[in-house]
Amino acid sequence: MLALFPAGIASWLIFDEVQREEKGVEAPAVVVKRWSGSKDDFADVVFTTATGRQVKATIRDDEWAEMPKVGAHVRVRYVPSWPEDSAVDAHRPLTSKLMGPVLLLSLALMCALGPILTRRRKKAIDARKQFEA
Repeated sequence: MLALFPAGIASWLIFDEVQREEKGVEAPAVVVKRWSGSKDDFADVVFTTATGRQVKATIRDDEWAEMPKVGAHVRVRYVPSWPEDSAVDAHRPLTSKLMGPVLLLSLALMCALGPILTRRRKKAIDARKQFEA
């Protein structure tokens, strides 16, 4: 049951990446601000969507191949139906796209297999004790 939580989060992250790959559009953007939160650094970018709408999006530092400076011209990839929340660096490497889902799926697998393996080991120990007795 514990495995469902990390598996659900990983599924959501994978869904976001699939949406960006399948429906994503690239656009030129300009970095207008850099700032730090409690744990992460962020860059605010402004870009114009394919429909002509100007959008300001905040992109976390792990969604960049390399954190840009204010005033830098960059390319972003976004999903047209939610550009503010889906924008990421268009040139970020595949490893950064998949790191979160892979780690979460690994955790889910450990949570699912841990009790099974522990139970099997306990049964084997009990069987050995009965055999020796």
